[in-house]
Amino acid sequence: MSKEDTCACDFNERSFSPSPLSQLPCLIGGITALVSGFYFRVRGVWMDYSAIVLPLALMSGIVGIMLILVVLWRCRNEKLCFCSLYVSRYAGILGNNLRTSRLLYHHIRGVEIEQSIIDRILDLGDIHVSSDNSRASAEIVIRGVRRPERIKDILLERVAASQTTTQSAA
Repeated sequence: MSKEDTCACDFNERSFSPSPLSQLPCLIGGITALVSGFYFRVRGVWMDYSAIVLPLALMSGIVGIMLILVVLWRCRNEKLCFCSLYVSRYAGILGNNLRTSRLLYHHIRGVEIEQSIIDRILDLGDIHVSSDNSRASAEIVIRGVRRPERIKDILLERVAASQTTTQSAA
């Protein structure tokens, strides 16, 4: 076995994270709150009521920053990574508990994409990778990735290559 076969995934080469567009309502809310807080503070709207406007603008800005940080956290907290022998999902990258799920390519039996109408317009989707095992841990799901068809094609190529090498070895 080569070093690539046994080592952890290289996130820079073949890894995919959820897109910020998958968190569109939260992103729009955060930007709106941030802009409105900035507008009220800078423009001095309702200067007669500055004792009310200043705390309101400050709270709006804080809420906007928090919503944008939530979007960034959700998008950077999990990754789908393709290694030479398996596909893995890393969840909780930014948290205390890192959860890793791995499926060997020759065990994969199905790859499905789930998309809503908005997801199809934005070219986003949820990828479901299932294996021949009946356990619940035998499925990997990553939500809101960009270009899910491309990821599915890459995964199916690796599954086919794995099955070809397994059959030729037997």
